Amino acid sequence: MTKITNSQFSMQAAFLASNAAKWAADALTLPEDANKPMLDWPLEWFLEDMRGRLDRIEAWAKEPAENTEQARAGAQPEKREGAGR
Repeated sequence: MTKITNSQFSMQAAFLASNAAKWAADALTLPEDANKPMLDWPLEWFLEDMRGRLDRIEAWAKEPAENTEQARAGAQPEKREGAGR
């Protein structure tokens, strides 16, 4: 099922958290703007950025094992029908 390792997941989750923190910090650059409504464009960019990163992680996790670091580290790929003739 999942082809991503615990360390790969942890690395990606930490990267997402770091980027989200940067977005949050940028939104509060000016203290006098803290209680003003959020502008549409930064919110849309943030959501697009996070969704894109999550989509890439999901696709990576679903890749066949032979295309992941797990396979390069020695995991045996599943044998396919007709292979090895």
